[in-house]
Amino acid sequence: MPFLTEELWQRLATDRAIRPISVAVALYPQYRQEVTDYEAEREIGILQEIVTMARTLRTEGKLDPKQQLEGALYSRSSALNVAQRHAAAIQKLANVKLEFKAEAAPKSASMRSTAQFDLVLHVPQAQEEAQRKRQEKEKEQLGKNIASLHRQLEDKAFLAKAPAKGIDSMRQKLADYESQLGKLDAQ
Repeated sequence: MPFLTEELWQRLATDRAIRPISVAVALYPQYRQEVTDYEAEREIGILQEIVTMARTLRTEGKLDPKQQLEGALYSRSSALNVAQRHAAAIQKLANVKLEFKAEAAPKSASMRSTAQFDLVLHVPQAQEEAQRKRQEKEKEQLGKNIASLHRQLEDKAFLAKAPAKGIDSMRQKLADYESQLGKLDAQ
């Protein structure tokens, strides 16, 4: 978009005496610490974390992204004030309506935590049973995959013929499957 950029440069240039004739020969803008707003950067970081966590919980639970969910944000830090001030933005970006509580969060399957806050989403009753069934199927499939990998890794004839890279890959898959199964069991 160099032509558009040049056109904007020419039209927005108010003082041509101190500005170069073209954006192509102008110096690249330099960072100036005195104009940095660290508080705004911190607030945006908190908002990004909240929205990302809400979307992640929704995706992991295979919940409908168009359905507005309800939830709660638990915090005893300044993150609570930031979230309250920007509740409308959070609701629009994550499609989640949150309550804000200055207390410790109860344990929940649909929960994510950071050092500053805990986010809990309430899964609708209609989707809770479907989610439970999905998790059971997923656990069953992971169990089959783990058993299969254990059988292969315990077979001495297979280990003698297989390349080391393939065996390492299988061990990594086994560790990943076991980690996923642990997460599902925790939920």
